[in-house]
Amino acid sequence: MANILLNYQTNNLRYAVEELSEHSLYSWRSLAHEYAKNTAVPLHKNIKENIDVYEEERSKLAERIKHFLEEKNIDLIFPLYNDMMFPYLYDKLGFTDAQCSILSSKQAYTDLAKSLDILVPNTYTDIKKANYPIIAKPVNGTGSIGVKVLKDYSEYFFFASGEDIQYNDLGKYYIFQDFIDGMTISCAGRIVDGEILFDCSYTIESSELPYRSETGFLLVPGLDTDDVLKLDMAKLIGALGIDNCAWMADYIFSNGKFYLVDFSPRLSVSAQVLIKHSAGIDYNKLIVDSLLYKDKTEVQLDKCVVYKYFDIPKGKHKVEFRGDATLADELTLPSEQSYLTRMDMLMGSKGFCVTSGNTLSQAEDKWQEVASNIIITRLD
Repeated sequence: MANILLNYQTNNLRYAVEELSEHSLYSWRSLAHEYAKNTAVPLHKNIKENIDVYEEERSKLAERIKHFLEEKNIDLIFPLYNDMMFPYLYDKLGFTDAQCSILSSKQAYTDLAKSLDILVPNTYTDIKKANYPIIAKPVNGTGSIGVKVLKDYSEYFFFASGEDIQYNDLGKYYIFQDFIDGMTISCAGRIVDGEILFDCSYTIESSELPYRSETGFLLVPGLDTDDVLKLDMAKLIGALGIDNCAWMADYIFSNGKFYLVDFSPRLSVSAQVLIKHSAGIDYNKLIVDSLLYKDKTEVQLDKCVVYKYFDIPKGKHKVEFRGDATLADELTLPSEQSYLTRMDMLMGSKGFCVTSGNTLSQAEDKWQEVASNIIITRLD
């Protein structure tokens, strides 16, 4: 049994608190902003002790967390947390200064990938040389928040002036890359004593341009893209010298080529859902067993899985469900209040459904049947 610390901020930890019940679970919640206070999930009965932190500055937040780590003799921080906490907690997560300097910056790990002959979008250091459209990304961003496609220089100028609506944590700068139009493919796995375990790959559906919120995820076992992605991950992870962690990576597939656009040394929120309902295993438990006990068990994917948010507009609504809930592996109805579509940190308020089947069409048919029986009445 171990002492494990969770960032119990949202229902993304719903599997962890159940699957890790054999351990002593502790948690922290960052409640500096009003939205975080209003949307924080109630503490689970399996959590032994929690601290709510109201520090807005992340360095001070990290100090509180580190003090809690020492006070409770924490053995492991569960690797599902806001990416923007990584630069402040990397040493407690088992990473070196050198690894942190690369993994904390999209620019740095993109440059490293390029040096390893991994295809990446071109990054512009001189915006006057840009070939439009381009995509703006917060250098320390997470989950496509604040990402925007700019179709010409006038849109860039408006964006860069600060007049445009932006999200960029802690005032860090943006990088600007070629926008590659194509299918988004994500992959996820574990590294155990230097051995790379490739647990799944799947496609991601995104909102309409210019923003890139993640709105849905589709898993089909045995995609023939896996070998290409495995070679890339072997090169990148090998160069980083990472021995033990969970990992996830996103690619754009365009004109027969895969372009790496994101990499993070943590558990993927969407992959944990897809694997659970495809393989029928407690994947969060497997992640912890891999980190603590060097478990190298391979994931055996079986079913096709559809995991999508519902598409409802911003505003207040009355929500009713009049269908057969047994069609869904998981179903969370939309909240009565829906926020901006463009920020996928707020997509959770739209509700979601997870369905599975022996074929992708079977899983998609179930999802559509559930969605068609959700009755939304606009109240404002």
